[in-house]
Amino acid sequence: GQDALVKNAFLQILEAVQFCHSVGIYHRDLKPENILVSADGITLKLADFGLATQDYYTSDFGCGSTFYMSPECQQSNSRPNACYASAPNDIWSLGVILVNLTCGRNPWKRASMDDSTFRAYMKDRSFLKSILPLSDDLDHILRRVFDLNPAQRMTLPELKQAILLCPQLTSEPSAPAPMASPSYTAADAARDAAYLASAHLMEPVPPMSQLPASGPQYSQAPTAVSHFEQLPASRSPPMPSPEPQKANGPFAFFTNGQCTPQSYIAPWYSQFMATLPKHASIFPTRVF
Repeated sequence: GQDALVKNAFLQILEAVQFCHSVGIYHRDLKPENILVSADGITLKLADFGLATQDYYTSDFGCGSTFYMSPECQQSNSRPNACYASAPNDIWSLGVILVNLTCGRNPWKRASMDDSTFRAYMKDRSFLKSILPLSDDLDHILRRVFDLNPAQRMTLPELKQAILLCPQLTSEPSAPAPMASPSYTAADAARDAAYLASAHLMEPVPPMSQLPASGPQYSQAPTAVSHFEQLPASRSPPMPSPEPQKANGPFAFFTNGQCTPQSYIAPWYSQFMATLPKHASIFPTRVF
């Protein structure tokens, strides 16, 4: 999903390598760790030329980092005068970096038949596309970059042009379309209007001035709760024997010297609860 950013970064790396090749310098250790990024994240610079060479053909087998070496570089060839070309080796490394930038991982641990992923790719060139989100165009480019024959491998100018013309680097699955919200029809509007016009609306709560004023009756605990009185005698809970009340306020009484919180029920509570259905209605939940 970051094709423009990946293209910009990769083309800067490619152009740096292309300049080095134009002056006869071959890096031989291309990898993300050797690429510097400016603080603003826009400019990339190639670094660490410790393994670079001016030899177009080299016999330094195993030179570089295993993840990014070409197959010919990893071969331990005991033949006299055995060598490989330095430029195609750098191009192979660029291909691995391109996969890393695009998919966030390397295609294999090493380009050797000992590596199961590389071996599967050599057997079936469409294998990478089956395990990585590569577009068809990028998969075609990588097949040419990862050619086992260095002489037939894509050149730097060809690779640059192919990346510039590549319409899409990844083939990420498209996200499912969001579900549309249910439409609010005329029938829904009519039903809601009828409900709002009905007599089920909440009536105003009586003002506080109509409630019993506070007085001495609040300082004494109720002797029983009304719904207990309606229970059969056999089911009535045992009531505690009254204890002498101490002068510590209306909301506490003492039993054996211990202070226990006391439930407080206002005298108007039962009357208010009895008339509550006339003052409140429950609106059904509706999702628009």
